[in-house]
Parts: sequence; structure tokens; C-alpha cells
Amino acid sequence: MSNHYPQFCALARAAEIIGERWTLLIIRELLLGPKRFGDLLDHLDGMSPSLLTARLTALIDCNVVRRITLPRPVNAQLYELTEIGREIQPAMRRRRPATAAVRPTATCAAWAPTARSSCWTVGACSPRIRTDRSI
Repeated sequence: MSNHYPQFCALARAAEIIGERWTLLIIRELLLGPKRFGDLLDHLDGMSPSLLTARLTALIDCNVVRRITLPRPVNAQLYELTEIGREIQPAMRRRRPATAAVRPTATCAAWAPTARSSCWTVGACSPRIRTDRSI
């Protein structure tokens, strides 16, 4: 992780771990269940394989994610959240109602809900986001 604050604060340490770019999206995908590397890459449009590898390695080192190997004949490696990693789920659920009112403006067609999740993903533009609940 790039930012390290020499503090003995659990909240600051958690922010160091999950505050990196793409990390919360990886955790969001793994909250849905264990995934193969390729499945994660498919669901995280725009993320490079090397960056996904780096983020997964950092999450494994912090005991947030673990890599498991399925027995033969499948013999595939999966990534899943540890107990520590699953502890973020209540915070992610509390976040949903506040962001449920966030809708894209008509000026950006690149915003679209994905078929894989209930979250919004953004394309290559910077739309203005309306957060008022009258939408």
C-alpha cells in the first residue's frame, strides 16, 4: 500500500488498506462470493491484470483476502474474503441507501448499471452527479 500513516489507529490502518484505487470494487465483487482471477478482471472493466495482481497481493498480505485452490479435477485458484474481509459488508450495505439516489445526468451516456451488480460504473467521462433525492 502506498500510504502509511505511523499511527496506532485501527481506522487509519483500515483506510490504508481499503482506500487504494480499485480495492473497494474488488471487495465488492468478493462479497458476492469467491471468484477466479479472470472473473474479477471481467467484472472490473478498465482494471489492468498487473494492478489486480498488486491489489490482490496486498489484500492477501493484510489477511483481507485469501487464495484457495479447488481440488482436482477442477484444480482452479479462487480468491475469497477472509473473516476480516467480510467485516466490511455492513459498512457497504449502509452506504447503498445514500448512493441509491445518485443518478447520472443526461449529459453522459457512459454511465450505466452493469448486469453483474447493482452499482453504477463510469465510462471515460466526468459527468456531474446529482445527489438530490428528487430524481
